[in-house]
Amino acid sequence: MFFTISKVIHISPSSIRRDLTHLESQGLIQRDHGGASVLPCIPGMVPFLSRMHEYKKEKSSIIREVSEIIKPHSTLYIDSSTMAMDIHQYLSSDMNLTVFTNNMLLAHLLAEKKIKTYCIGGCISKRNEVITTGNYALEMLKNIYVDFMLFSSSALSADGIISDLDEDETAIRKLMLSHAKIKIFLCHHDRFGKNAPFGLTDIHCLDYIFSDFDFPECFQERYANVAFIKATSINNN
Repeated sequence: MFFTISKVIHISPSSIRRDLTHLESQGLIQRDHGGASVLPCIPGMVPFLSRMHEYKKEKSSIIREVSEIIKPHSTLYIDSSTMAMDIHQYLSSDMNLTVFTNNMLLAHLLAEKKIKTYCIGGCISKRNEVITTGNYALEMLKNIYVDFMLFSSSALSADGIISDLDEDETAIRKLMLSHAKIKIFLCHHDRFGKNAPFGLTDIHCLDYIFSDFDFPECFQERYANVAFIKATSINNN
């Protein structure tokens, strides 16, 4: 197999073997004696830079709606999710914001726009190489309190439990939920009705849920304290 692929794409068999081993370790492919097959991916397990391009129009539509409630002179914590990445398009330096994030790529994009930005230090995530996590990140965030927290996660169950696949990122989100006045959850349609290993919170603690779909009416009635906002349009850019 390696020699066949090598002839087609002009890369050495040893490099191909190493790359396939890496993909298999991430749970993205399954190798056998005859070749390799792509495995279906659980949301959140796909590498960060690949996930940025998943459902991009829907995500951009959701985050555009979120940006309309961000007030000038506010402090924000924006989590490491790709769902929150597009917020940089809708923030400007004249809003006089202060932003904290453990997403290094987002921090760079905000700093380019002359927005006051703090990039949280810590250990670079093995799964998402643009994200910092771990004890150093938690230690810095212990002293950070914000007006708004924007976050997403891998799963929102039918009984209102938000959970995630990454233990370290869950720990950071948990801490910042206790340090934010207004908590905003970003929920894409493929996350609803699912469960992940690490519980984050019950949605009773939230102020807003922004989505690209209508939640069941009975679900919204059960959590009447939460404002459910569906994105009204899709960005065609």
